[in-house]
Amino acid sequence: MGDPINLTLKAPEPMWMVDRAVFDEFLIQQAQSQGAEFHPQTTVTGIQRQGNQWQVTTNNGNFTAPYLVAADGANGTTSRFLKFKEKKTRRSIALEIELPPGSEVDGKTYFDFGGVKNGYIWNFPKANGRSLGITTFRGNDPKDLATYLTAYAEKFGLPVQPGQVHEFVSCIWDGNQNLHTEGALVIGEAAGLVDPLIGEGIRPGVLSGVRAAAAIGAALGGDSQALAKYTQTIQQELGTDMALGQKLAGLFYQFPQIAYKAGLKRPAIAQVMSMLLCGEITYTGIFDIAMQRLKGSMFGQ
Repeated sequence: MGDPINLTLKAPEPMWMVDRAVFDEFLIQQAQSQGAEFHPQTTVTGIQRQGNQWQVTTNNGNFTAPYLVAADGANGTTSRFLKFKEKKTRRSIALEIELPPGSEVDGKTYFDFGGVKNGYIWNFPKANGRSLGITTFRGNDPKDLATYLTAYAEKFGLPVQPGQVHEFVSCIWDGNQNLHTEGALVIGEAAGLVDPLIGEGIRPGVLSGVRAAAAIGAALGGDSQALAKYTQTIQQELGTDMALGQKLAGLFYQFPQIAYKAGLKRPAIAQVMSMLLCGEITYTGIFDIAMQRLKGSMFGQ
């Protein structure tokens, strides 16, 4: 809410804003078109390995399969049943605001640093309103996140009604770990694959799902090391990059005012960070650019 920097993203369609209910339904339909079965309102109550099969016990019957994928998010129980390492979670608050029909929606995306300690507030435009959220990435979870977010929305003149504020948890990436066991893989937020600097989880979630499918395909084809290779692939493609993001997050959120003025206030750096948000560059790519510039300044290139 002060000392802003304004950027125009260069890509013609740098990012898409989606309604998660619509987006998730689309994904379900795509899976069903490929032969997947969908069982809504089904709660997993137990998972056991029997021979070379997994048996999943639910309130709507039992299911068996040679391979199992834990893809049930931060609040899921599958990874616990499989005895994967417990993930560290962070509290987040979301606020979905629908504006009256005919209202003009500001097309800007806002990021507020410094409004909450050890985290930030985001404010995205939607077709009929705005989507706001707040999360922290280090230290103890503040108890008054909802108050922070409501006050922030009111500064924008946005109407906040009871029931619009929702709390959820995020599994922020916390270092490389084993993501496979006999006949099973864990992906997405259930695996803690959430960006440690900006909290973005959809892109790594989708990527890990694609890699898991490829690993199971290879295993079905006779590769006995396919699931172990999945862990290695995720560590190489995401883990190394997120490790750099974690270090950057530690510096940024510990000294946000200094980091903001020395970093994001510079248009070139802000543009690079916008490219990161849009998936056009990685933390590794940012590090490589920084090293190249450092070498250039040292050797007069």
